[in-house]
Amino acid sequence: YDYALVIGNSHYANMNALATPTHDAQTIADLLTRRYGFKTTILLDATSDQIGAALDRLTDLKETDRLLIYYAGHGGPRFGPPERAFWFGVDADPNNSLRWIPADYVSEKIKQMKAKQILLVSDSCFAASITHANSTTIVHATTEERFRMQWDRRARMVLTSGENSPVADTSGEQNYSLFAKYFISVLQENDGLMSGETLAGEIASRMAPEAKRMGIKQNPTYTKLQDPSVNLGEFFFLPPANPVQVATLNE
Repeated sequence: YDYALVIGNSHYANMNALATPTHDAQTIADLLTRRYGFKTTILLDATSDQIGAALDRLTDLKETDRLLIYYAGHGGPRFGPPERAFWFGVDADPNNSLRWIPADYVSEKIKQMKAKQILLVSDSCFAASITHANSTTIVHATTEERFRMQWDRRARMVLTSGENSPVADTSGEQNYSLFAKYFISVLQENDGLMSGETLAGEIASRMAPEAKRMGIKQNPTYTKLQDPSVNLGEFFFLPPANPVQVATLNE
């Protein structure tokens, strides 16, 4: 089965509110469920404990399952190198790290999960730090030969909304974050087999002109989670209306 955990945090007890994450999360959860057939859990304005508990439950997935985790909300580094990144539950205190969720914690939870292919999508400031400081690889790989190689292999991939810097909470249309706007539109338009790196490349190319108009530097990143048990796999999106493409790959 395909599973998704979608988290959208907008209203914080001790930090400024964000305009788009809960709306982003609702739209994305609906898109993944209706168009792609994911069994989706959505958390809106979740505390640190609620996020941690949801991640714990995902360790029960089977080796034949696939999983997408999407986080939209506050994120940032702690008093030093950006690679020490955190997610923030709505109960987080910016002056006390006790309720912060370390990127390393999220990474370790993913490594414990049995699901064959996992894609972590993080739309928050300093999101790229969840992998490593130089995770800026975005490549278009669309050949059937490469798809065949990646289809049955384990994967732990990370797609981030930007590099190690702040990211835009809204797009020019104000309804979605700049990243979510194109994450949604690319997946809405897709009607075939799409790899995670193709998705990332398409988002990046669409975002670039708007980011330039907004006067910001925001470049999505796509890379493998640093996990030695994962080898050459990939995460794929395929609307259930097109099962013939899966059959072709399995021949």
